[in-house]
Amino acid sequence: MSPLRKTFAKKFNATDEQIEGMLNQIGFVESNNENIPQHGGGPGRGYFQFETQKGSGAFQTALNRVTNRYKALGIESPEWVGKARESDNAMNLSRDEQEEVLLADFWYKKGSDPLIKEALETGSAKNLWLQKHWAGAPVGSKDYKKKAGQWDRHMMKYKGKNIAAAALDDIKKNAKSIIGRVFNSESDVDFGKFEATDEMKAAREKALKKRK
Repeated sequence: MSPLRKTFAKKFNATDEQIEGMLNQIGFVESNNENIPQHGGGPGRGYFQFETQKGSGAFQTALNRVTNRYKALGIESPEWVGKARESDNAMNLSRDEQEEVLLADFWYKKGSDPLIKEALETGSAKNLWLQKHWAGAPVGSKDYKKKAGQWDRHMMKYKGKNIAAAALDDIKKNAKSIIGRVFNSESDVDFGKFEATDEMKAAREKALKKRK
């Protein structure tokens, strides 16, 4: 964990899992957690769609905040910060580096602390994203409510993907035990010794002949 991320966790009394959950939600809404340019040719780039200088210039502002964070810690900024400033493209950074940029950006944004705490404690970064990352309209306005609806729709997909992934992991972990129970075995099935019966082999050969 980088010094910047460690101090972020300490300030907000958060676990790395809480921080990662917050970042993953924002990344999912912005880019489906893919390192891509903005759809339609817009200025957004990377997992969190930081805008280049052709847009709002938010990426350059966030990079300055990364530099300020490291300076406050008495540490020289990583080399990638300068290179990113020259390229003006968040896509040239790794996922971890882009996460640092977002955390530093939130750190210095006025009024962000209560929203960060809310995101970490409740497990929903909705208000943080709306007000301190997208930040495209006043709270309560028509456009704000429209974006809030977009967040809700994306989170339904996000949660669905997480549930499916967790279920798949669980199946993989318990597959041997499950099959063992089906075959009334007291121990896990050894897949390395699990071979087809003569009947199964004959049926397979018959099926292949029919195809010919």
